[in-house]
Amino acid sequence: MVTVRMPQPTADDPVKVDSKHYKIEFENDRVRVVRIKYGPGEKSVMHSHPESVACS
Repeated sequence: MVTVRMPQPTADDPVKVDSKHYKIEFENDRVRVVRIKYGPGEKSVMHSHPESVACS
């Protein structure tokens, strides 16, 4: 799944709190593209989802 969104506060940034599953693919001052990848049965730590567009 790829998510496109504006940067968010570091405190609940999934890339910061769950770098095992979330990787930044592209980022500039207007757009952020994050790749999210989970294996079978894996779960994420608590984080937030600001305004975003997601595609799988």
